Amino acid sequence: MTPPPPSAIAVWPLVRDSYRFVFGHLPLLLRLGWVWLLLAWLLGAALEWSMNVESGRNLAELAALPLLVAFAVAWHRASLIADSARRGEVARFGGRELRYLGMLLGLLATLLLILIVGGILYLLASGGPAEAAAKGPVLRWLMGGLLLPGLFFGVRFILVFPAIAVGDREISLRRSWQLTRGNGWRLFLAFLATCLPLMLLKYAVVVSAGYALVGEPSDHGLPELAILMPLFLVLDFLNTAAAVGFMSQAYQAFTGRRTVTGS
Repeated sequence: MTPPPPSAIAVWPLVRDSYRFVFGHLPLLLRLGWVWLLLAWLLGAALEWSMNVESGRNLAELAALPLLVAFAVAWHRASLIADSARRGEVARFGGRELRYLGMLLGLLATLLLILIVGGILYLLASGGPAEAAAKGPVLRWLMGGLLLPGLFFGVRFILVFPAIAVGDREISLRRSWQLTRGNGWRLFLAFLATCLPLMLLKYAVVVSAGYALVGEPSDHGLPELAILMPLFLVLDFLNTAAAVGFMSQAYQAFTGRRTVTGS
């Protein structure tokens, strides 16, 4: 019989434990992530070098998403499967990673659809694009107002991702929603607390280093491609590891499964 969902979970220890796992297993992080870091750097450098900076950077971030997913699945498995790290498991890209990527893109597409519908309704209510453009700050506040509730509800589904990584087919979107009932705000705030520090550090360090190296971090010269981009990617992978670690910790807390058997 499926146990009832817990009424409340102490989520702040999950933030602590996600960081503890990341910084307590840096050699493992390097072993699982170096190939994807290298590929993301080469892909990003090629795109930025061959295109204008803004387009190349945006396309590189989109193209690097499957690489981050491969690393995320491997990191889930390292933190959840007993003896996974000692068995020499490495990051790869196969059916499991495709399911993970598909679920991620599906949730992102849903969020994007909500933003698009909100923008269209705002345009209709404003009387047209010209009137809406004159009220640009209002539109930005509206988008932010829609984004935060979207993220809030999206966090209720995070148990699906570690479940996909370890082959647990019992945790569907519906089951994740049920298990996290009554913990939405705690999960949301704890997830932000996990992601924001490294995200802010990432942009602060890269922007500061960019001005120190090239005067402005916007060129695609050698300092940008050889120093700033790898630095950005390393911090991005650390941030991904912390976020993924939080999801794994949440999966353990809400399902009661401290370790699982890998598939």
